[in-house]
Formats: sequence, structure tokens, C-alpha cells
Amino acid sequence: MRSLHIPTLAAMLLLGLSACSSSTVTTTPQGVSAVRISPNAVQMLAGESKVLDAQVTASGSVDQSVTWSSTNPSVVVVDASGKVTALKAGSATITATSKQNSAKAGNSSITVQEPGVVNSVSVTPSNLDLQVGGTQSLSAKVTGTGSFDSTLNWTSSDASVAAVDSTGMVTGLKEGTATIMATSKANSTLKATASVKVSKASSDPFNITIVFPANTLLTPSQKQAFTEAASRWSQVIAQGLPDFNGTANGKPLSVDDVQINADAVAIDGVGNILGMAGPEFVRNENSLPITGIMKFDSADVANMEARGTLKSVILHEMGHVLGIGTLWDSFITHNGNVDCQNASIIEFTGAKALLQFHNLGKAGNIPVETTGGKGTKCGHWSESHFDSELMTGFSESGPMPLSRMTVGALEDLGYQVNYNAADPYTVPVKPSGIEKQSLEHGELLLKPRGRL
Repeated sequence: MRSLHIPTLAAMLLLGLSACSSSTVTTTPQGVSAVRISPNAVQMLAGESKVLDAQVTASGSVDQSVTWSSTNPSVVVVDASGKVTALKAGSATITATSKQNSAKAGNSSITVQEPGVVNSVSVTPSNLDLQVGGTQSLSAKVTGTGSFDSTLNWTSSDASVAAVDSTGMVTGLKEGTATIMATSKANSTLKATASVKVSKASSDPFNITIVFPANTLLTPSQKQAFTEAASRWSQVIAQGLPDFNGTANGKPLSVDDVQINADAVAIDGVGNILGMAGPEFVRNENSLPITGIMKFDSADVANMEARGTLKSVILHEMGHVLGIGTLWDSFITHNGNVDCQNASIIEFTGAKALLQFHNLGKAGNIPVETTGGKGTKCGHWSESHFDSELMTGFSESGPMPLSRMTVGALEDLGYQVNYNAADPYTVPVKPSGIEKQSLEHGELLLKPRGRL
């Protein structure tokens, strides 16, 4: 029989127990590690409600619910589901605290403003005279307090006579009358109206013919700027002029109202010489233009197009062809020499333009530009007084409104005009601060070569 060695067996058992005791078992702690609220900042109006979302980061099967509270319940209250309600203007912090671990909480900052209140709505002008097919924008002003909604609903009492779009642009569709109404979306009891009379289109509308030389450097989009400018001035001038049929420069010439030769050529690159614009030949009977010239450096035209000022500049220069700044000498008073260039006080005295100037809340004669060279001085409205108005001597990247004052100057020159085609305009209290570019860089205002 084989004997068993007891000490050896005991040693083996001890070794086995030692091996078992050396293995490690890792357990993950359970609990809440973080609480966050989304969104963590909210702007609200008094009376509004919004549900916040508490995001709990936890491990294991633990209670992930939270308790909601407000630091300023007189301003914002919160219920057990995280729904916050704004009561009045002010601020509060909403806190979501873990029920499992009260040391873990998330916050959201709430700022409350009183809802805006619309106080009034007004529309200008209050009366429109349109021809069939004509358009004119109404300007609306909405006043109120707080963060009020200034949007409007535009409607027409008879859309078959005069239609209006969402911006206040009115279009005459057939003869008759209609009332255009602008109603506050925030308070439908507040509204303003304008009366519209639509008449038959003129039997002799004012026409501007643009002639482009065959070799012009003007691109199609640049040519379109001339066409659009001609259309705009044709809205402002309500009646055609006597047609001209005769000769000019030894060649036969037939013109329905005004013909403008428009061109772009390579001169000296961007800057320096911009070009020239003005009437060429005028009528014997009324001194109004038959033909005009608008000629530009092609590089300057491309630069203006890139800057977004080309259309306004073309419209401006076409105004010079029609006589603004070029045919208005009989209405100009100044304290300088005959050509006006050394004058320090220059004013326009035409009665029709003066009436519109006074309607803008101003007194006295109309200030004319006293700075710049021959391309600016004496031939534009004063920039320091009228800022962005179309016929000042500086172009802008923003809107350049064609004012009723400019329309009045055209009437002083002898045109029949449509004041309702003017753009809304007020004399600014201070300059707009919009980027400007002087038009005097080689701009030459042409005077007529002769009478026909």
C-alpha cells in the first residue's frame, strides 16, 4: 500500500488557495454624475411658456428624475415637468436638481421681456394717381413699444382696379378708384389707408430711346441698367414732348421725346476719368433735350457693377441728360463768378421743387453742392443736407431715393411730371454712414451743343 505525504498535500492546497485569492473583481460605481438643461439660456416674452429638457448623466439603475425650481418665481415659474412660464419682465435661473444626488444640478438662464405693443400705423402718400399699368410704392410706418411686430397685411378694396403686394407696391390695372389698406398683424384694429385713382394711360407717354454703338464695350447686364433707368424716368415724367423731325450734325434725325447715345470705352482704368453725361441738342421752343450723351470708362462701369452701385449711377447720370444740374442755371443763385465754381453759397429757387423741399419740413431755398470739382459742385443737391438722395454728387451702396424734390425740379424745367412716382424720402438728421463714392472722379456734366 502506497503512503500519502501529508505535508506535500497541504502545500498544494495552500498554493491553490493563494492563486484564487490573487484574482481582482472590478465593480462600476452607480449614481448620477451630471445634470444639464437644454437650452441653457432662453429669451421669452411675458405670457409665453416653454418646456426645458433635463439631461441626466448616470450609471446603473438609479433614479434619474429631477426636481425643478426657479430663483425668481415672480418672474418665471416652472412645474414638475420642466415647463416654464414667463410672468413679467425680468430674469431668473431655472435649476434641475437630481433626486438621486442633490449635489448634481443643471441651470438655465431665463430673460423675460414685456411683449411689444403696436401703437399706430400710417401710410404715405395718402393719395395716389396712377395710370393703367403704372406702379408706385406706399411707405408705411409702424410705431410701438417693446419688441413689437412691425409687419403689415396689405389689401385693396378693389383689386381689379389697383392691386397691392406684400411690400406695399401698388399697380394700376384699370380705370377707377380703390382704397389700399395696411393693417398691423399684431393688432388688426390698427390700420391706415391710401386712396388710389387709376386713369387711362397717357396717349403720349414720355419715351427715352437708348442707342448703343455697335462696338460698345457695355455688357448685356450693363445695357439693361440703361434700359431700366429710362423706364424709371419715364414713370416720373408723365407726358411726352413734341417729337423732333429734322437734321442734326448734317444727318436726318427723328426723336420721340429724348434719344440718348450710351457707350462704354476704354479710357484710363478704374478711377480718374469716369465719363460724361448731359444733353446734346435741346428744343428751341422749351429748351428741353432732344438728344443726350452718356459715355463712360468701361473699367469704371465694371467696378460700379461689382460694387452694386451701377444702376443708381446710371439713373443719376440720366437725370443730368434730362436737365438736372445741366439745364437748371436759370434757377440757381450763388455768390460766385459766372461759372459758379468759386461760390460758397449755391441755392436752387424753382417754385415746384421748393414746394416739395418745404413739404420735407425745411425752409428757404434748396442747398446745392458747394464742394468738389466741376463734376460735382453747382450741379447736384447738397450731399451734407440730402445724403442718399439720387441727385447728390455721391453714389452709395444702399438705396438712393428719387425724391419729390427732384421731380419738382423737372417740373420747374418744363416737364409734366407724376409726383406719385417719386420714392419715399425724408431729409436725414445726420449722414447715413453708408459707404459712399464721389461721382466727381472725372465726371463731366455736358451742356447743350446747340438748339434745334
